[in-house]
Amino acid sequence: YYISYWQIRPKITYQQGIKFRASLEYLEKHSLNQLTDLPDQKAIQRNLTAALRWSILDKNTLNAQLSFIRIKFEDETGLPYPTNTPAAFQILQGLKTGQNFRWKLTYETRFLNGIMLNITYDGKKSEDAPVSHIGQVQLRAIF
Repeated sequence: YYISYWQIRPKITYQQGIKFRASLEYLEKHSLNQLTDLPDQKAIQRNLTAALRWSILDKNTLNAQLSFIRIKFEDETGLPYPTNTPAAFQILQGLKTGQNFRWKLTYETRFLNGIMLNITYDGKKSEDAPVSHIGQVQLRAIF
């Protein structure tokens, strides 16, 4: 497959000092698979993402992000393209056609001198698919 795309991603950010930041971002992405036996496969993806970041006592940070993603992946007649191909997976970025929601919470804290703990939770919900939950814990030492 050979996928070409163009995108636009405006973002507005509000920051109050160094302890709080909020942003709102919009993404419009048009993708095209040009190497296929079928007519060119086209996808239109529209995302709206809100993100917040709080820094607490200079050692703790909490990040929250919520995205609404709508993907149109169908031909001119409205019939959906097959989604079980490597090209479709790449174009859809692991999401489903239609409405998708993604969210992420991250808590970062610093212990002692150079020891950092990150706890992350990711979630994803697509139409006609169960909710996906992913958790991660990371402990880092900086020398």
